[in-house]
Amino acid sequence: MKKFLKVLTIFFMPILVITLGLEFYLRSYESDYAQKLEGLNLKKDNIQVLILGNSHAFNDVAPDIIEKKAFNLAGLNQSIYYDKRITLKYLDDLPQLQYVLISMDYHSLYFSSQGIRDVWSYYSYGIPYEDSSYFKERLSYFWFGYTPRITFSLLKTKLLDRIKNVKDIRLINGWEPLLEMEHGAFKESTINARAKYFNDLVHGSVEREMVQSDLESFIQKLKDKGINPILFTPPVQRRLTDRLDQEIMQKNAEYIQQLQTTYDVPYWNLINAISDESLYYNVDHLNSSGAKEFSQILNEKLEDYIFEKSNYDELPR
Repeated sequence: MKKFLKVLTIFFMPILVITLGLEFYLRSYESDYAQKLEGLNLKKDNIQVLILGNSHAFNDVAPDIIEKKAFNLAGLNQSIYYDKRITLKYLDDLPQLQYVLISMDYHSLYFSSQGIRDVWSYYSYGIPYEDSSYFKERLSYFWFGYTPRITFSLLKTKLLDRIKNVKDIRLINGWEPLLEMEHGAFKESTINARAKYFNDLVHGSVEREMVQSDLESFIQKLKDKGINPILFTPPVQRRLTDRLDQEIMQKNAEYIQQLQTTYDVPYWNLINAISDESLYYNVDHLNSSGAKEFSQILNEKLEDYIFEKSNYDELPR
């Protein structure tokens, strides 16, 4: 028996050592979420504009182009559920916040969970999805949080980048720039697959009413705080939008119109603002050059809105 336990210990010792090493690595891993929170804490006293949404906003809006002090708090696959809760958690720490730009995409009203990213977001923001306790995920980042497959993929990417001498691209005030163009991004098969992903998501969703309720309460809470919520739709290539369910797009447009009327919020539909294919990373994300051009358009819209609002507020009542 003692011999068996000794062999067992020898067998499991390397696994334990590797696991502990990877746990340490993952708990200190500087994820996008960790970078955003660090940046938010550094800039919190001066932030006047927050950008929210999924990857379309995360990659397409460069805060440094905005004349007001802006910070991009959008994230990959980030839902309105998280837009709302992350913002409200840190709202009292943002004394200069005046405007919150909320990205409204084709699929924004049809999902709340970010999938495996729920727990990654939780590690930094401490916001659980619904009533999740994340007991196992807190116990082991390696086995249950990032999972071995994703952990080894992260390590492989980091190793290859070092071999190729690729410099880490850090977030710029929360913005992740995408360089050049994704390989095969504009092939018909790639575009069809992307359209199918979005159409399947909205057609299979039963969350629309819940997401709408979340969004409406978020808008109201911002307005109650004297903060101006602004809805906007970032650019998407027409070759993708033509393949999306047009009835859903019309239904979305009608709902946004209802929000404008009920809550007196502006909506900027900028889905066709960038047509030049060379400014896209793929069919629904801009590259860094496109993001800067789009952000300039967004900045002009914001400055016009501020000017018009200030003139309206000065009118005698």
